[in-house]
Amino acid sequence: MKNLTKVAIFTSFLFAIGCGESDPAANGENEVRSRCTSKCDDATSSLKVLEGMTLVGEGSEFNLTSKTVGELDNEVWIDIEIDNEVVVLTEMFPSADGTTYDTKSTFDLPAYETMTVVAFGFINSVKYEQKFVFTGDEKVGVEDGEEPAVDPFAAAKDVEAAVITIDPNLAAPDYKSADVEVDFALDGTEFWQKWVGGENPTYSYSVGSEAGRKCMYASARRFEAIMADPPQSILELKDESNWNGRFFNWNDDYSPDNAQGSASGSVLWAWKTHLVKFISQTAPAGKCHLPTKSMLDRFAKVALTRSAAENGEIEGAQSR
Repeated sequence: MKNLTKVAIFTSFLFAIGCGESDPAANGENEVRSRCTSKCDDATSSLKVLEGMTLVGEGSEFNLTSKTVGELDNEVWIDIEIDNEVVVLTEMFPSADGTTYDTKSTFDLPAYETMTVVAFGFINSVKYEQKFVFTGDEKVGVEDGEEPAVDPFAAAKDVEAAVITIDPNLAAPDYKSADVEVDFALDGTEFWQKWVGGENPTYSYSVGSEAGRKCMYASARRFEAIMADPPQSILELKDESNWNGRFFNWNDDYSPDNAQGSASGSVLWAWKTHLVKFISQTAPAGKCHLPTKSMLDRFAKVALTRSAAENGEIEGAQSR
Protein backbone atom coordinates (compact mmCIF):
# COMPACT_ATOMS: atom_id res chain seq x y z
CA MET A 1 0.00 0.00 0.00
CA LYS A 2 1.23 3.48 -0.77
CA ASN A 3 2.22 5.69 2.15
CA LEU A 4 -0.95 7.33 3.37
CA THR A 5 -0.60 10.74 4.89
CA LYS A 6 -4.20 11.18 5.90
CA VAL A 7 -6.49 8.38 6.90
CA ALA A 8 -10.01 8.64 8.23
CA ILE A 9 -11.29 5.54 9.97
CA PHE A 10 -15.06 5.52 10.31
CA THR A 11 -16.63 3.15 12.83
CA SER A 12 -19.94 2.48 14.58
CA PHE A 13 -20.98 -0.43 16.88
CA LEU A 14 -20.46 -4.36 16.82
CA PHE A 15 -20.08 -7.19 19.36
CA ALA A 16 -16.87 -7.31 21.38
CA ILE A 17 -15.85 -9.47 24.35
CA GLY A 18 -15.36 -7.67 27.66
CA CYS A 19 -13.05 -8.54 30.52
CA GLY A 20 -12.25 -6.55 33.64
CA GLU A 21 -8.86 -4.80 33.52
CA SER A 22 -7.33 -1.60 34.80
CA ASP A 23 -8.25 1.75 33.26
CA PRO A 24 -5.76 2.42 30.42
CA ALA A 25 -5.85 6.14 31.19
CA ALA A 26 -4.27 5.43 34.60
CA ASN A 27 -0.95 4.70 32.87
CA GLY A 28 1.14 7.13 30.82
CA GLU A 29 -0.14 7.98 27.35
CA ASN A 30 3.02 6.69 25.72
CA GLU A 31 2.90 3.28 27.41
CA VAL A 32 1.35 0.26 25.72
CA ARG A 33 -1.79 -0.59 27.68
CA SER A 34 -2.58 -4.06 28.94
CA ARG A 35 -5.41 -5.51 26.91
CA CYS A 36 -6.94 -8.81 25.87
CA THR A 37 -5.76 -10.03 22.49
CA SER A 38 -8.39 -12.78 22.31
CA LYS A 39 -11.44 -13.95 24.21
CA CYS A 40 -10.69 -13.59 27.94
CA ASP A 41 -11.20 -16.52 30.32
CA ASP A 42 -12.88 -14.27 32.88
CA ALA A 43 -15.12 -12.44 30.42
CA THR A 44 -18.33 -11.40 32.18
CA SER A 45 -20.32 -9.95 29.30
CA SER A 46 -20.47 -9.35 25.58
CA LEU A 47 -20.56 -5.67 24.69
CA LYS A 48 -21.82 -4.06 21.51
CA VAL A 49 -19.03 -1.67 20.60
CA LEU A 50 -17.91 -1.18 16.96
CA GLU A 51 -19.45 -1.82 13.58
CA GLY A 52 -17.09 -1.80 10.63
CA MET A 53 -13.90 0.10 9.98
CA THR A 54 -12.90 1.74 6.70
CA LEU A 55 -9.86 3.75 5.61
CA VAL A 56 -10.62 6.86 3.58
CA GLY A 57 -9.02 10.22 2.87
CA GLU A 58 -5.42 11.37 2.76
CA GLY A 59 -3.12 13.58 4.79
CA SER A 60 -1.67 13.24 8.28
CA GLU A 61 -4.76 12.84 10.48
CA PHE A 62 -6.60 9.80 11.74
CA ASN A 63 -10.31 10.31 12.33
CA LEU A 64 -12.05 7.41 14.05
CA THR A 65 -15.79 7.88 14.53
CA SER A 66 -18.13 5.59 16.46
CA LYS A 67 -21.68 5.72 17.74
CA THR A 68 -22.11 4.91 21.42
CA VAL A 69 -24.37 2.30 23.00
CA GLY A 70 -24.57 3.66 26.51
CA GLU A 71 -22.35 5.78 28.67
CA LEU A 72 -18.63 5.00 28.52
CA ASP A 73 -16.65 5.18 31.78
CA ASN A 74 -13.58 6.56 30.00
CA GLU A 75 -12.29 7.44 26.56
CA VAL A 76 -12.04 4.71 23.94
CA TRP A 77 -8.41 3.81 23.21
CA ILE A 78 -6.98 2.43 19.98
CA ASP A 79 -3.74 0.63 19.23
CA ILE A 80 -2.58 0.66 15.62
CA GLU A 81 -0.27 -2.24 14.82
CA ILE A 82 1.66 -2.46 11.56
CA ASP A 83 3.15 -5.83 10.69
CA ASN A 84 2.64 -6.92 14.32
CA GLU A 85 4.36 -3.89 15.87
CA VAL A 86 2.39 -1.29 17.82
CA VAL A 87 3.16 2.08 16.27
CA VAL A 88 0.35 4.30 17.54
CA LEU A 89 -1.64 4.41 20.75
CA THR A 90 -4.26 7.13 20.87
CA GLU A 91 -7.71 7.81 22.28
CA MET A 92 -11.20 8.81 21.19
CA PHE A 93 -13.15 11.70 22.66
CA PRO A 94 -16.92 12.25 22.82
CA SER A 95 -18.56 14.65 20.42
CA ALA A 96 -20.46 17.66 21.74
CA ASP A 97 -23.78 15.83 21.64
CA GLY A 98 -22.33 12.63 23.11
CA THR A 99 -23.53 10.44 20.23
CA THR A 100 -20.14 9.79 18.61
CA TYR A 101 -16.52 9.40 19.64
CA ASP A 102 -13.73 10.81 17.51
CA THR A 103 -9.94 10.68 17.50
CA LYS A 104 -7.24 12.63 15.65
CA SER A 105 -3.59 11.72 15.60
CA THR A 106 -0.77 13.10 13.46
CA PHE A 107 0.83 9.99 12.04
CA ASP A 108 1.99 9.04 8.56
CA LEU A 109 1.14 5.43 7.70
CA PRO A 110 4.11 3.60 6.21
CA ALA A 111 3.69 0.88 3.62
CA TYR A 112 2.51 -2.33 5.26
CA GLU A 113 1.44 -5.89 4.60
CA THR A 114 -0.95 -6.00 7.53
CA MET A 115 -2.37 -3.24 9.71
CA THR A 116 -4.44 -4.05 12.79
CA VAL A 117 -6.53 -1.47 14.63
CA VAL A 118 -7.57 -2.52 18.14
CA ALA A 119 -10.18 -0.45 19.98
CA PHE A 120 -10.53 -1.02 23.73
CA GLY A 121 -11.96 0.69 26.79
CA PHE A 122 -14.67 0.35 29.41
CA ILE A 123 -18.45 0.34 29.54
CA ASN A 124 -19.92 0.12 33.03
CA SER A 125 -16.47 -0.80 34.40
CA VAL A 126 -16.18 -3.80 32.06
CA LYS A 127 -13.28 -3.97 29.62
CA TYR A 128 -14.09 -4.49 25.93
CA GLU A 129 -11.88 -4.97 22.87
CA GLN A 130 -12.37 -5.30 19.14
CA LYS A 131 -9.89 -5.87 16.36
CA PHE A 132 -9.97 -4.99 12.64
CA VAL A 133 -7.34 -6.12 10.15
CA PHE A 134 -6.38 -4.32 6.91
CA THR A 135 -4.29 -6.16 4.32
CA GLY A 136 -2.35 -4.60 1.45
CA ASP A 137 -4.43 -2.04 -0.43
CA GLU A 138 -7.74 -3.06 1.15
CA LYS A 139 -9.62 -0.05 2.53
CA VAL A 140 -12.16 -2.05 4.54
CA GLY A 141 -11.00 -3.78 7.71
CA VAL A 142 -11.95 -7.39 8.36
CA GLU A 143 -13.11 -7.96 11.89
CA ASP A 144 -11.14 -10.57 13.82
CA GLY A 145 -12.93 -13.89 13.43
CA GLU A 146 -14.84 -12.92 10.27
CA GLU A 147 -14.16 -14.09 6.75
CA PRO A 148 -13.13 -11.26 4.39
CA ALA A 149 -15.76 -10.22 1.88
CA VAL A 150 -14.98 -11.30 -1.67
CA ASP A 151 -15.37 -8.69 -4.40
CA PRO A 152 -16.45 -10.52 -7.58
CA PHE A 153 -15.16 -7.55 -9.62
CA ALA A 154 -11.77 -7.23 -7.92
CA ALA A 155 -9.95 -8.26 -11.11
CA ALA A 156 -11.40 -5.22 -12.89
CA LYS A 157 -9.38 -2.99 -10.57
CA ASP A 158 -6.08 -4.35 -11.94
CA VAL A 159 -5.51 -1.52 -14.42
CA GLU A 160 -3.23 -3.57 -16.71
CA ALA A 161 -5.35 -6.74 -16.94
CA ALA A 162 -6.55 -6.71 -20.55
CA VAL A 163 -8.88 -9.69 -20.04
CA ILE A 164 -10.59 -10.73 -16.83
CA THR A 165 -12.96 -13.60 -15.99
CA ILE A 166 -16.23 -12.89 -14.21
CA ASP A 167 -18.09 -15.79 -12.60
CA PRO A 168 -20.65 -16.94 -15.21
CA ASN A 169 -23.00 -17.88 -12.35
CA LEU A 170 -22.87 -14.41 -10.79
CA ALA A 171 -26.04 -12.38 -11.22
CA ALA A 172 -25.46 -9.09 -13.04
CA PRO A 173 -25.59 -6.22 -10.55
CA ASP A 174 -27.55 -3.02 -11.03
CA TYR A 175 -25.42 -0.49 -12.85
CA LYS A 176 -23.25 1.79 -10.75
CA SER A 177 -21.81 4.86 -12.46
CA ALA A 178 -18.07 5.42 -12.22
CA ASP A 179 -17.18 7.61 -9.25
CA VAL A 180 -13.90 9.50 -9.74
CA GLU A 181 -12.34 12.51 -8.05
CA VAL A 182 -10.51 13.82 -11.13
CA ASP A 183 -12.29 15.95 -13.74
CA PHE A 184 -13.25 13.10 -16.09
CA ALA A 185 -16.60 11.35 -16.57
CA LEU A 186 -17.77 7.99 -17.91
CA ASP A 187 -21.34 8.58 -19.07
CA GLY A 188 -24.14 6.36 -20.26
CA THR A 189 -24.34 2.70 -21.30
CA GLU A 190 -24.22 1.46 -24.90
CA PHE A 191 -24.48 -2.20 -25.94
CA TRP A 192 -23.80 -3.59 -29.40
CA GLN A 193 -25.12 -7.16 -29.33
CA LYS A 194 -23.35 -9.20 -31.98
CA TRP A 195 -26.00 -11.77 -32.84
CA VAL A 196 -29.05 -11.98 -35.07
CA GLY A 197 -31.84 -10.06 -33.36
CA GLY A 198 -29.45 -8.35 -30.95
CA GLU A 199 -29.76 -4.65 -30.20
CA ASN A 200 -27.34 -2.53 -32.24
CA PRO A 201 -27.21 -0.40 -30.26
CA THR A 202 -29.26 -0.15 -27.11
CA TYR A 203 -28.55 2.50 -24.50
CA SER A 204 -30.55 0.69 -21.82
CA TYR A 205 -28.49 -1.25 -19.29
CA SER A 206 -31.49 -3.45 -18.47
CA VAL A 207 -31.62 -4.69 -22.09
CA GLY A 208 -28.06 -6.02 -21.91
CA SER A 209 -27.41 -9.74 -21.54
CA GLU A 210 -26.32 -11.05 -18.14
CA ALA A 211 -22.73 -11.39 -19.38
CA GLY A 212 -22.80 -8.05 -21.15
CA ARG A 213 -24.07 -6.18 -18.11
CA LYS A 214 -21.39 -7.72 -15.91
CA CYS A 215 -18.66 -6.72 -18.35
CA MET A 216 -20.04 -3.19 -18.63
CA TYR A 217 -20.23 -2.94 -14.83
CA ALA A 218 -16.60 -4.13 -14.67
CA SER A 219 -15.66 -1.49 -17.24
CA ALA A 220 -16.94 1.25 -14.93
CA ARG A 221 -14.88 -0.22 -12.07
CA ARG A 222 -11.82 -0.27 -14.38
CA PHE A 223 -12.39 3.39 -15.25
CA GLU A 224 -12.50 4.26 -11.54
CA ALA A 225 -9.26 2.37 -10.89
CA ILE A 226 -7.42 4.05 -13.77
CA MET A 227 -8.65 7.51 -12.88
CA ALA A 228 -7.49 7.08 -9.29
CA ASP A 229 -4.02 7.66 -10.79
CA PRO A 230 -4.50 8.68 -14.44
CA PRO A 231 -1.65 8.83 -16.97
CA GLN A 232 -0.08 12.26 -17.30
CA SER A 233 -0.81 12.15 -21.03
CA ILE A 234 -4.60 12.07 -20.53
CA LEU A 235 -4.38 15.08 -18.23
CA GLU A 236 -2.40 16.92 -20.91
CA LEU A 237 -4.93 15.93 -23.58
CA LYS A 238 -7.78 17.46 -21.62
CA ASP A 239 -5.79 20.67 -21.04
CA GLU A 240 -4.38 21.03 -24.56
CA SER A 241 -7.22 19.91 -26.87
CA ASN A 242 -10.90 20.69 -27.40
CA TRP A 243 -11.89 17.46 -25.63
CA ASN A 244 -13.63 18.05 -22.29
CA GLY A 245 -12.75 14.77 -20.52
CA ARG A 246 -15.99 12.91 -21.33
CA PHE A 247 -16.05 9.15 -22.01
CA PHE A 248 -18.97 6.85 -22.85
CA ASN A 249 -19.33 3.24 -21.60
CA TRP A 250 -19.68 1.02 -24.71
CA ASN A 251 -19.75 -2.79 -24.75
CA ASP A 252 -19.54 -5.16 -27.73
CA ASP A 253 -21.30 -8.33 -26.60
CA TYR A 254 -20.17 -11.61 -28.23
CA SER A 255 -21.21 -13.80 -25.30
CA PRO A 256 -23.93 -16.06 -26.84
CA ASP A 257 -23.08 -19.24 -28.75
CA ASN A 258 -24.78 -17.78 -31.84
CA ALA A 259 -22.69 -14.58 -31.83
CA GLN A 260 -21.47 -13.39 -35.21
CA GLY A 261 -17.75 -12.95 -34.78
CA SER A 262 -15.74 -13.00 -31.56
CA ALA A 263 -14.22 -10.59 -29.09
CA SER A 264 -10.81 -9.35 -30.19
CA GLY A 265 -9.97 -6.77 -27.54
CA SER A 266 -11.01 -3.47 -26.02
CA VAL A 267 -10.74 -0.12 -27.83
CA LEU A 268 -10.53 3.58 -27.00
CA TRP A 269 -11.97 5.69 -29.81
CA ALA A 270 -12.71 9.38 -30.15
CA TRP A 271 -16.08 9.13 -31.89
CA LYS A 272 -16.24 12.89 -31.86
CA THR A 273 -13.88 15.39 -30.27
CA HIS A 274 -16.27 15.88 -27.37
CA LEU A 275 -16.81 12.14 -26.68
CA VAL A 276 -14.36 9.24 -26.34
CA LYS A 277 -15.82 5.73 -26.41
CA PHE A 278 -14.49 3.50 -23.59
CA ILE A 279 -15.12 0.16 -25.32
CA SER A 280 -15.13 -3.21 -23.58
CA GLN A 281 -15.93 -6.55 -25.21
CA THR A 282 -17.81 -9.52 -23.75
CA ALA A 283 -16.74 -13.03 -24.72
CA PRO A 284 -18.18 -16.43 -23.73
CA ALA A 285 -17.39 -18.21 -20.44
CA GLY A 286 -17.24 -15.03 -18.37
CA LYS A 287 -14.40 -13.40 -20.32
CA CYS A 288 -14.41 -9.61 -20.43
CA HIS A 289 -11.93 -7.46 -22.37
CA LEU A 290 -11.28 -4.08 -20.72
CA PRO A 291 -9.25 -0.96 -21.61
CA THR A 292 -6.02 -0.74 -19.64
CA LYS A 293 -4.11 2.21 -18.23
CA SER A 294 -1.37 1.66 -20.82
CA MET A 295 -3.98 1.73 -23.59
CA LEU A 296 -5.32 5.03 -22.28
CA ASP A 297 -1.80 6.43 -22.30
CA ARG A 298 -1.32 5.33 -25.91
CA PHE A 299 -4.68 6.80 -26.89
CA ALA A 300 -3.85 10.14 -25.27
CA LYS A 301 -0.54 10.39 -27.11
CA VAL A 302 -2.19 9.61 -30.44
CA ALA A 303 -4.90 12.15 -29.72
CA LEU A 304 -2.35 14.81 -28.68
CA THR A 305 -0.63 14.43 -32.04
CA ARG A 306 -3.96 14.75 -33.85
CA SER A 307 -4.95 17.75 -31.75
CA ALA A 308 -1.73 19.55 -32.63
CA ALA A 309 -2.39 18.98 -36.33
CA GLU A 310 -6.15 19.66 -36.27
CA ASN A 311 -6.45 22.80 -34.16
CA GLY A 312 -7.52 20.96 -31.02
CA GLU A 313 -9.78 18.37 -32.66
CA ILE A 314 -9.20 14.69 -31.83
CA GLU A 315 -12.06 12.94 -33.72
CA GLY A 316 -10.95 9.53 -35.01
CA ALA A 317 -8.05 9.00 -32.63
CA GLN A 318 -7.99 5.47 -31.22
CA SER A 319 -5.86 2.79 -29.60
CA ARG A 320 -6.04 -0.90 -28.81
